[in-house]
Amino acid sequence: MLALLIPFLPVKHDVTTLKWPTAEGTRSVSAPLVAYSPLWLDAEVPCAAVRSLDERTAGPGMLLSTNPPSSDFGKLTGLVLQVDDGQVALFSKGRQVSTTQLPPGDCTIALRADASGTTATVGGKQWAHVLGDQRPQLTGVYSALDNAVDDVRGLSFEARVDNRFSTEPTVLKVVMMALTVAAFIGSVLCLRRLDVRAGRRAPRLAPTGWWKPTLRDAAVFVALGVWWLIGAMTSDDGYVLSMVRSEESAGYVSNYYRWFANPESPFGWFYEVYALWVQVSTATPWVRLPALLMGIVSWLLISREVLPRLGQQVRRSNAAGWAAAAV
Repeated sequence: MLALLIPFLPVKHDVTTLKWPTAEGTRSVSAPLVAYSPLWLDAEVPCAAVRSLDERTAGPGMLLSTNPPSSDFGKLTGLVLQVDDGQVALFSKGRQVSTTQLPPGDCTIALRADASGTTATVGGKQWAHVLGDQRPQLTGVYSALDNAVDDVRGLSFEARVDNRFSTEPTVLKVVMMALTVAAFIGSVLCLRRLDVRAGRRAPRLAPTGWWKPTLRDAAVFVALGVWWLIGAMTSDDGYVLSMVRSEESAGYVSNYYRWFANPESPFGWFYEVYALWVQVSTATPWVRLPALLMGIVSWLLISREVLPRLGQQVRRSNAAGWAAAAV
């Protein structure tokens, strides 16, 4: 019951919001999100800045873009707001959502994109609305606006970063995890006592002389050691290595290539171990050392714990022992 309760216990979560312009003004910033898209984004562009950019730009002037303008596929995944000869156009994920004529006088272009839809208004009047989750890919904030020549008072861009998996356990959760482990150990001890009370002799934890090496041990250890040194790197090695190395910037071990960077929970504890492991070195022998150690421990468990419990015929059979060693 404790184990089932743990996923529902509270955690510490820092809410992160990306804001632009920065202290350096309207200079474009790179901010690639681990989860690709923000939870929501809000943008406001004053009409005075729009007119200023339009007047000094031949052709379309980029007011805002969530991907670099030079990106080949950025327009297919991001959001772009541009102006050309008094016409303001909104592009989302490779298609033109709507255009509108910039009204005279003081006004503001406002954008809002979240999981429910994307909305744009000019001077408080709606001119574009798309239902459904059309949140753009966000790798930064890019604009041709220049605070040195354009009137950017009122210009703003905010995006709530989707970092829901960058969390730390609370004291309550840590205590409950410790109690879960203690309860498991207690249940094993109780099971042993029940065996004794029922008149069944509990097996020895390790047979007498388990530490004495055998020829089979030598064969297994040499084979594992040679493969540890000369075995080629696999695609999975690079796949997992990139995942655990991304932990430093993401704040958690994400599936870097799939599932929009969701973590591998609840089956990802060993990724967390590897994330600490590769901080020492990313050399191939070091990265594969845990696998070597687990192989050795696995053989010791099979040869000392499993085979002796399968009966006298197995225990005394060289063929069974060498077959297990080969596996």
